[in-house]
Amino acid sequence: MTDRAALFAALLALFLGACRPSPPDPTSTASPQPRATPTPTPLPTFRSTAALGHATHLAGLGPRIPESPAALEARAYLVTQLETLGWRTSTQNFEAPTPEGTRAYTNIVARFAPDPKAPLPADPPILLAAHYDTMRAHGAAGPGANDGASGPAVILEIATVLAASPALARQVEIAFFDGREPLRQFSAADGLYGSRFHLSRPEALPSGFRMALILGMVGGTDAYFTLPPDTPPTLLDRLREVATATGCTDRITAATRPLWDDHLPFLQAGIPTLLLTDAGYPYVRTADDTAARLDAPSLDRAGNLALQLIAAGPPPTPATPQPLPTP
Repeated sequence: MTDRAALFAALLALFLGACRPSPPDPTSTASPQPRATPTPTPLPTFRSTAALGHATHLAGLGPRIPESPAALEARAYLVTQLETLGWRTSTQNFEAPTPEGTRAYTNIVARFAPDPKAPLPADPPILLAAHYDTMRAHGAAGPGANDGASGPAVILEIATVLAASPALARQVEIAFFDGREPLRQFSAADGLYGSRFHLSRPEALPSGFRMALILGMVGGTDAYFTLPPDTPPTLLDRLREVATATGCTDRITAATRPLWDDHLPFLQAGIPTLLLTDAGYPYVRTADDTAARLDAPSLDRAGNLALQLIAAGPPPTPATPQPLPTP
């Protein structure tokens, strides 16, 4: 374990310990006082069964390799669902150099604007994002039920909840990234194509996003959310409060190694970014990553954590820019 990972594990231990009530002082005669617990912000109910339905549909399209028929169907589904809720969508079509030549990718971006005549919300401070693609495979490619469908599915249901709270919805930009998966191996030149491109827009910095929430593999049966060592302390504190309020501190663990995911470009830019993902999911990038491996309670925990983090708002200060880890 690196010094940085060891320090993060120690911080997470303090994080979890702070979420448990302190035992009463055996020498005290005063009645023990209950520990104050933050109250979750009232929001409409997150429907985990609806999220499960979205993930099942996306996985049923098959492997969503960039620019494949399944990827096009997935984009159409995501756009239709968002626009039905009053989110105005646009696509980012771009090409990126890869180890196997130039490839085409397409991101989906949405902001809440139910009135088609009204302007889009300017500079939402919060980005909520997930990738929808699956990895190119030389053998059998998996449907990516957890890795590539669970994150977008949770976001679609979050979009439903936020649509009932327009003021909060206007604080959020939703993005579905293409090209998260590398063609060979994650590196500074391979993978995370969609998130890198999204951040390259002039409006993204420096006065744009003040917090980014990235949802990875969040729907597997009995999922645990593995926080990477580069999680900013300000968001770790915020997550502690929210996890305590929602009763899921026991589902948060610390990674002992860096995690390559779409949070990295935002951390490089100094944007406080939280990745929620189950790094221990055993079926990643296999044909067994099917809808049968998904779990409504896991989707529910991810959705409610993300919703409460959005309601709490961005941390007051930016994060320290982080370099890319060694693959």
